[in-house]
Amino acid sequence: MFIVYDIVWVICFIFSAIAVGLSVFVIYNHLRHYTEPRYQKPIIRILLMVPIYSIDSWLSLTFPKAAVYFDVLRDCYEAYVLYQFFVLLVQFCDGETILIAFLEDKESMSHPWPFCCLPKIPLGKKFFIWCKACILQFVIVNPFTAVIAMILEACGVYDSGSFSPTKGYIYLAVVTNTSITIALYFLVLFYMALQDELKPFRPVPKFLCIKAVIFFTFWQDVLIGFLVWVGLITTTSKDYPIDVESTYIEDGIVCIEMLFISIAMAYAFGYEQYRNLEMKPLMDQISVSPASVVTPVLKNFGDVMNVRDVVNDTVDVFGHIVKKDDDEFENVPFGHFNEDDDDDDNDVDNNEKKSSKKSKYRIPKPGGTRLEGTAINPGKSGDYGGISKEYDSYQN
Repeated sequence: MFIVYDIVWVICFIFSAIAVGLSVFVIYNHLRHYTEPRYQKPIIRILLMVPIYSIDSWLSLTFPKAAVYFDVLRDCYEAYVLYQFFVLLVQFCDGETILIAFLEDKESMSHPWPFCCLPKIPLGKKFFIWCKACILQFVIVNPFTAVIAMILEACGVYDSGSFSPTKGYIYLAVVTNTSITIALYFLVLFYMALQDELKPFRPVPKFLCIKAVIFFTFWQDVLIGFLVWVGLITTTSKDYPIDVESTYIEDGIVCIEMLFISIAMAYAFGYEQYRNLEMKPLMDQISVSPASVVTPVLKNFGDVMNVRDVVNDTVDVFGHIVKKDDDEFENVPFGHFNEDDDDDDNDVDNNEKKSSKKSKYRIPKPGGTRLEGTAINPGKSGDYGGISKEYDSYQN
């Protein structure tokens, strides 16, 4: 029996090592050619998903009885990646301020099937805030349920893969599934509202890569747990109880899947369009000064790992709703929307002012340079999460 486990362990190690190697290669080149931080920061954070998943799952295979503790990091990063994809889409649309201006200029949108019978969704600032909030809730809920799972496991009442009402797994699975469904649905709504503007950036393959990882890892766990519950998966090893056995199977599948996901992500999130053509070849730089290669890469990686922007977004979205009065922004409690929008729409002068302002906003082409901006947290021009008040700077 242990020979089978050893063979699986070796195969998963090979698949994981190749996946990590390919992802690290793409990440390194993004860091070396860090020419568009507003795009590449969320892209690199997304690409880190493969190394984290691969290493985490392989460690779970190596120490199967501690798998639930390793998986806490994986589950936390899963939610983080989903939000980073949303951030990337916002940056593709040239920041929150310009994106909201485009949304406010669009007609109401129908829900996708099977909810097409519901009332149409008015697009604008409210729609954007709700999309952001419903995606961010997954960033909060998923780590919370992962920590609860770790505590329940330590108390002996979690029992991964068990559908018994006396165990904690089934309840946390329901909470997690509800949270991720809400996040994915609002991400789809957001894409539907801006699919024409986002088309040049090929968002569909990027979204499919992320959705495949989240979908497969969660539902594989549920399916394997169900097969264990109905008795189709059993264990013959005294050293590996059935809950450990089911986790071992899931982590082994994830290790193999990550190789194919890494290939897809290398295609969807490639670095080629961000290359600095004026940069000297790598070996020439190393021969002159190795520090000239290492130092910028490490500095850029530190910028990627700084999560201040995510913390600020979370505080801003769940603490406040933005109310815009011309170019000034004031904070009002979240959930209390501005009901004067309809009256403003009847004001001809306001419409003319808004139209003249929107006419300055253009979606940048792939590879183009733009300032970053947010309507939630105005800051200095050029900072991540900041918007310049000089709107003319957005013009070519």
